[in-house]
Amino acid sequence: MEEQVARYQSLALKKRLIIMFILGTSYPIFSFYENIDLVQENLDRVIIAENAASIKFKRATKTIANLPQLEKQQEEITSKLNKARTLLPMRIDFTEVLKKFADFEKILDIKMVTFSPKPLEQKTVDTNYAIVPVSLKLSASFGKTLTFIDNIMHLKKLIHIEKLKMLSVKNISTSNKGRNPDRVNTEIRLHFFKGM
Repeated sequence: MEEQVARYQSLALKKRLIIMFILGTSYPIFSFYENIDLVQENLDRVIIAENAASIKFKRATKTIANLPQLEKQQEEITSKLNKARTLLPMRIDFTEVLKKFADFEKILDIKMVTFSPKPLEQKTVDTNYAIVPVSLKLSASFGKTLTFIDNIMHLKKLIHIEKLKMLSVKNISTSNKGRNPDRVNTEIRLHFFKGM
């Protein structure tokens, strides 16, 4: 090693500077080329992360732009759901139904003879509703009977007339200007629908 140091010192200044320059720059150059793959890999990761963030930002911007439309759709769905809950309640309040029917009875001058709810029926397990059958007998003129049925069908409930049977006609005379209209005895089987 001493021999190499002596040889180095015997060289001209210019040659010594060139050797120092080569030795001084070789390690950083070697280190740079050794780590360039790692730097390139990190750069690729940063570019991929930037692209992913850009895509997320664009989606968020679209979502924010669509927010008023989504809010409107939600309001429409909520409105439809509330209407469905009105038409297909989770429980049927027959006290309320009887009050409505009693109002119709007074207004239309009919006589409700019976109102008899039957046990709950569920057609299949897959359905989200059940049927509550109700038997109803009433006595009224033909026109008032039809008006009563029309009023039932316009209640804010899902009701289906399964069976309608008009049984007999009775003539009822009155002291007022002749006769009252003929009265018809009617049997009706209604289906009230309820949610499950």
